[in-house]
Amino acid sequence: QLRWIFSSFTENELIEDGWNPASVPNADGDPTTHLWSELNPACEATEIIIAGPPVDSGSALLFDELVFGTSTTETFDVERPGSFFSGVDNAELVDFLTSNDAAIGFFDIGFIFTTLDVEKLALVSLNVDGEIFKATVDALESGEYPMSRLLYYSLYNDRASLEITRNLVEFIFSEDGDLVTKDNGYWPLPESKKMIMTTRIQSKSGIPKSTIESYCGPPGGTISIAGSSTVKPIAELWSEIYSTFCDVEITVEGGGSSNGAGRVCGDEERGMPVDIGDMSREWQDSEATSYKGFVYECLEGDVTRSAIQVDVAIDGLTVAVAHSGHAYECIQILGGLTTDQLRWIYSSYSDQELEDSGWDPQSVPNNDGDSLTHRWSELNEGCADIEIRIAGPDDASGTYEYFLETIMIDHDNGETFDILRPGFSYFNSEDDGLLVDYIFTYSEAISYFGYNYFYENQEALSSVPIRNSTGVFVAPTPETIGDGTYNPLARRIYMNLLNDAEVLQRTVPFLKFGLKHPEVVVATGYVAVPEDKVDRMVAVRLESAPHSSSEETGGLSGGAIAGIVVGSLVFVCAVVVFMRAKQPADPEKPL
Repeated sequence: QLRWIFSSFTENELIEDGWNPASVPNADGDPTTHLWSELNPACEATEIIIAGPPVDSGSALLFDELVFGTSTTETFDVERPGSFFSGVDNAELVDFLTSNDAAIGFFDIGFIFTTLDVEKLALVSLNVDGEIFKATVDALESGEYPMSRLLYYSLYNDRASLEITRNLVEFIFSEDGDLVTKDNGYWPLPESKKMIMTTRIQSKSGIPKSTIESYCGPPGGTISIAGSSTVKPIAELWSEIYSTFCDVEITVEGGGSSNGAGRVCGDEERGMPVDIGDMSREWQDSEATSYKGFVYECLEGDVTRSAIQVDVAIDGLTVAVAHSGHAYECIQILGGLTTDQLRWIYSSYSDQELEDSGWDPQSVPNNDGDSLTHRWSELNEGCADIEIRIAGPDDASGTYEYFLETIMIDHDNGETFDILRPGFSYFNSEDDGLLVDYIFTYSEAISYFGYNYFYENQEALSSVPIRNSTGVFVAPTPETIGDGTYNPLARRIYMNLLNDAEVLQRTVPFLKFGLKHPEVVVATGYVAVPEDKVDRMVAVRLESAPHSSSEETGGLSGGAIAGIVVGSLVFVCAVVVFMRAKQPADPEKPL
């Protein structure tokens, strides 16, 4: 559809070059017209006006490469009646689009995320084989957004040359370099990817090869990891850097904390068994029994297995809204949300049920008396009179369970997320990127996820300050998460190592590397575990592994650089159109 809208080719020429005519189901057969109604009869029979930056600009050249076909003669239809409006700069292009309500255009991504007023122009999602993609920082940095590409430097692999080029790369990845990148319409790599690249070329910001090699396990091995999407960014970054100089093949999958617990316990209904199960919550009583406070003996799957729990980071579960619009404006008026307000927003309980279970009705001072509605204006009369859309992870997620147990204080008696709210039920997904997309799409929406996903999208998202135990509204930052003032939504997140002697030969060195390099955790946006805690865990949990089972007095648990390439910048064309188990206290665990 996008190609048909912008192309200079007739429909016959497009078909000959592989275009799918079914994408324009209501075509009028006139190659000189491109009406909105040709895409769908419900649309107006108005000529589509096309616009963009100059055809020789980087944005236009990328659009050409990604949207048009292989023919060298296909280009933007500058001969169409009304022609292709080419803005000399972004401001002129914005003015054109806002004054022509049948117009569609595209910008470079640097402008989209730094300057574009989303109240004037709406980002258009792209449908690729039924999957919807929107231009978000998370989609760009993960490589999921289809109209994006990485730009590379290939550095000459010569000692003398690298002494010079490493300094150039260090500048590109610096704060000043990021500003230059954005000013020129590109988007910088996330800090985690920068660390991978500087390690690859062994520049000063990377981790030295000799240091990594000192942690390598037996060569030629494999490590399989699956589970929490919250822990996944840490597992992926540790894996990328560790395997740069260690001979090991590491696979990392998501699936949620319940899958992490199930798969490390060999529950094949959850998927293939893994060596490490990632979890963003504690083990549940139904999943395992605790021994020594950190060894968990499986009750599901292969009950001869057990796992060693290791804290890998501190996360601040982050409540977020889009950086403009109804939700953002209301949060600015309120100064943040109390846990009672957050509970009212998400809970399946009626107001009376909430009040009967300890909720403070004064937290919703403008309540309309209708338990079926949850409007921003009920929190404050200055907020928009619009229903609050709620979103968050699905019930396989440890983040879901942590939020449920912390905010829905009557969950043991059936309180849960309101999945039956008329028209505005709980939108949930195991993909945190889809949650980010949801609140970009609906300015009245609110969601929650691990701090990493806010960290990667903070150019376009606003975190919601939460009133803590001292009555102060506190927003999540590495500092407030680390010092405990961001409560009650700060938590430990974990990797659980299969308690098997052979497997531990590979996984223990990998965990020791990650734990002993807190800067790697920091690059993902999480807070590193304090050094003294790491030292204790390494000595007690890892170096003394494997651990015997609770029924044994000893022994093993029964279950128990050729071409250097630097991915540097992301360059994107975005299309716009007008318009839990409760265990005895572990003295090592307090935050």
